[in-house]
Amino acid sequence: FYGPRIGALYVRGLGEFTPLYPMLFGGGQEWNFRPGTENTPMIAGLGKAAELVTQNCEAYEAHMRDVRDYLEERLEAEFGQKRIHLNSQFPGTQRLPNTCNFSIRGPRLQGDGPSPWSFQV
Repeated sequence: FYGPRIGALYVRGLGEFTPLYPMLFGGGQEWNFRPGTENTPMIAGLGKAAELVTQNCEAYEAHMRDVRDYLEERLEAEFGQKRIHLNSQFPGTQRLPNTCNFSIRGPRLQGDGPSPWSFQV
């Protein structure tokens, strides 16, 4: 999830397990890790984004899984199993709902533009 123009970092055991150094210097805010005033509206927006993701996580995952499965079906329908190999479709495989991993088979890839494999210096 994300909030517009804001992010968060969770660090377990600060200083013990994970060294963390400031990116900017000045001011003593946030235990000397960052200068400046916190952007309260953006922090509230990030909190709301986290709340929405928590409430709708299963629906988001189902939608991403449906889109991924549709992409894989269309790839196989368009190119066939001789040209496309879906690398992560095995019985019992746990897959990320937002990730499609495939290989294009064959010695040549045809296209209308210059091929990235035929680049010459």
